Amino acid sequence: MARLPRLFIKDCSQHLIQRGNNRQAVFFSDEHYTAYLVKFKDFSERFEVKIYPIKIKHADRIGS
Repeated sequence: MARLPRLFIKDCSQHLIQRGNNRQAVFFSDEHYTAYLVKFKDFSERFEVKIYPIKIKHADRIGS
């Protein structure tokens, strides 16, 4: 069953989660996690979005 669309309110933060299958780890080394953060920093600057990564086991972010 498809997920319902997110409620979007301008200038309001969103809590975004990206998990592995069966809640497995997404990052398997510090290098993977660092590369992910570098890409997120680049995209956040490119699209003028503030992104705050807050967990390591899975990708858990606050964005606005």
